[in-house]
Amino acid sequence: MQNLSDIDLVSRAKMTLMKGGVGVGKSVAAASYPKPMFICDFDRRIASIRKLFPHEKEIYFETYTSYKKFAEDFDRICDSAPYKTVVLDSLTNLVELIIDYFVKLRGGTTLENMEEEAEENRKQKKKGKMKGILSMTTIEDYSAETRALSEILVNSKVLAERKVNIILTAHIITTVSTNIKTGSNTIEKFLLTYGKKAAGKIPTVFDEIYHFSTKSSIDTSQGLMYEVNTSNDGDDFARSSFHLPSSINWTDKNFYNEIFKYFSIVKDSPMEEVPENLGESVISVNNIL
Repeated sequence: MQNLSDIDLVSRAKMTLMKGGVGVGKSVAAASYPKPMFICDFDRRIASIRKLFPHEKEIYFETYTSYKKFAEDFDRICDSAPYKTVVLDSLTNLVELIIDYFVKLRGGTTLENMEEEAEENRKQKKKGKMKGILSMTTIEDYSAETRALSEILVNSKVLAERKVNIILTAHIITTVSTNIKTGSNTIEKFLLTYGKKAAGKIPTVFDEIYHFSTKSSIDTSQGLMYEVNTSNDGDDFARSSFHLPSSINWTDKNFYNEIFKYFSIVKDSPMEEVPENLGESVISVNNIL
């Protein structure tokens, strides 16, 4: 049993979901966290990290093209916990590997042999023949995706308990549905996965959820400005366990250094306010009983 007052939020490992569009700085922000660091690279974005951390000696990575290889490595990392930060970059291409792996198990067409099969189809088409059919994703594959991601999230929580920061980067998909009767539009934003069940579950295990974006500067001579929201802003969901500003401009700054300075801030909370006569009310009720 633990006491809430004993939790040191500053030194406690952070489980952070970094989400947003393409090219908004998620990978670079993740790479600014404490070292040594291991990056599970599913996007082949290591070059951009190397560009902005040219002298860093404690960032290690593996570029994965196989879910099985990643799962084996991730299990070993969970057993030994040799790093201060582990980054999964990104969810979008991780689920591609998961789906591909399970499609392969049931004997369907995978990403690995899709190109070869397409070329064979072109040759056969010229001869008036067709060979092979591209396998469609089935409900079983969606279930496998959810199960695999659940296992990854469980292992991530184990790493966090062993004082390892966990960062998952993810892309967002926006859907717009129109009410036929009223003509009004409803905008929904989800993490980009195959199944909505998996996309809905992932944010529930992260204390820190940051939404990344860019915008043009008023000064046209300057490049893009990089911003992050740490609380809900319209359709973009975000949250933090710390007293972070709701929006942070981290252009040309070390992202972790920018947020770290807020980790130790403690403020009075209205949740702890107790009416002065509450004690008297309790006593009077007890007397009646």
